This record gives sequence, structure tokens and C-alpha cells, in this order.
Amino acid sequence: MKFDDGVTQTHILNHHIVKCQIPLPPLPEQHAIATALGDVDGLLSALDALVGKREAFKRGVMEELLSGGRRLAGFSGKWETTTFDDVMTGFSSGATPRRNRKEFYTGHIPWITSSELNYNTIHSTFEKITPQAVSETNLSNLEPGTFLIAITGLEAAGTRGSCGIVGIKSTSNQSCMALIPISTKLMVEYLFYYYSLNGDALALEYCQGTKQQSYTGKLVKRLPITLPVDLKEQRAIATVLTDLDAELSALRARRAKVAAVKAGMMEALLTGAVRLV
Repeated sequence: MKFDDGVTQTHILNHHIVKCQIPLPPLPEQHAIATALGDVDGLLSALDALVGKREAFKRGVMEELLSGGRRLAGFSGKWETTTFDDVMTGFSSGATPRRNRKEFYTGHIPWITSSELNYNTIHSTFEKITPQAVSETNLSNLEPGTFLIAITGLEAAGTRGSCGIVGIKSTSNQSCMALIPISTKLMVEYLFYYYSLNGDALALEYCQGTKQQSYTGKLVKRLPITLPVDLKEQRAIATVLTDLDAELSALRARRAKVAAVKAGMMEALLTGAVRLV
């Protein structure tokens, strides 16, 4: 129902509210409905608490494993702190094809923007461009396994430290910088978790700008990274953290299903479409 007493804005006033009609079962049924929905709320709260605990546990494990403070069984080799420039190549950003050429955005080539760097592996993009757009904009093709970080707008907490791994052959805009791990020195999965943990703090310390903070290739090359020299240990650490991510994803999926069930219950029980026995 819509009430409109304004010229440019819609208002709901007291005299509107008192005229509203609501489906109302007998008090015992009201109590039963409230109890049923309260039980679901309790389950949602328990799942939220569990997700929070597992997130805190994962962060603690990351801090220990990615610093060498805790070693996995079977590993005792050397660790080192070096720079991004020593273990990576690339350090290049993309570009945006001309927006006034609408045909540029009717192609099939994935084009990644920094808003899609959500600590994830990127398998699809919001926009796709044509080979002509790639050619005329001098864009480089990004191979799967390329690591991307956001390099502009780093004054915003939601952007600062954001990153992702290219999952399909793609291109990117100028707000993303491509980093390519040297295969004999660094695994991209280890880099992903290291930057996910430390990227925010690194940006605060190293990026330039006053109101609008950003990275340059020169600055990113100076960023420090701590890692085991043995690639097998890097792989083992990444596997442990991937398993924790899978557990968290399962918990979040369960929470989403329970929330959907609650929404359906409310729709059914609060309208009388379904009656409790």
C-alpha cells in the first residue's frame, strides 16, 4: 500500500499507520509463530558467531604461517625477507578503452576493473571488450595465474589491499597492476595469502598521495615479502589456508540457506498462508 501526502516525497503519517490492516491469528498461534522464528534467529546468531570465530582463527594461522613464526611439520628450510622486485615481474597496469566507442564493449575478451578484485580468483568480468579495443588501447593480455592488486583509490579501506588472481585470459583497466611471480621463487597462491594479510598495512606505509593515494610500479617493486625459500613449503602453507577458506565458505553458505529459510517462513507464517499445527 502506498500513501502519498507529499509533492516530491512520499510520507507515512500516524493516520496512515492506524488504518493499516494486518493478518492476526489467535494469541497462542502468535506465540507459536514468534517461537518458531525466534528459533531460526537463534540458529543464525550461532552461525554468525561460528563464522566470526573461524575468521579470527584463520587470521591467527595466517599471521603465524606467513611470517615463519610457526612451521609446518616436515619443513625446516631457510626463510627470507626480500622485495617484490626480487620475486616478481610485470608491474604494469592496464587501460580503459574509449567509452565513446560503444562498439569496443561488445566483445568477448574479459576486462577486469579494480572493483572486481575481491580477494578472489577471477573467472568472469562485468564487461568484455573487442580485439579492436585491445589493439587500439595497447592492452596486454593477462595469463591465468597473474596476480592483480588495486593501485588507485587506496585511501578507501574497501579498496586498499584488495587483490585477486586472474583465472582466465583477460585484460584490465589502469587501476589494476599485474604482478607475475617468478616460478622458481614464488607461488601465486602464497603471494595471494601474503598480500591478503598484509596488503592493507603495506598500502598505508608505502603508497603516495594526499587525498587520493596510489601505487606506482616503482613503489610496488619496493614492497617487502617474507617467504620460505622452499616452494614446497609455500605450497603446503597455501594448502592449509585454502582448506580453511573452504570451511569458511561452507559455513557462509549454510548461513545463507538458513536466512533464506527464515525469509520463506516469515512470508508463509505471517500471512496465514501456512498454519502451524
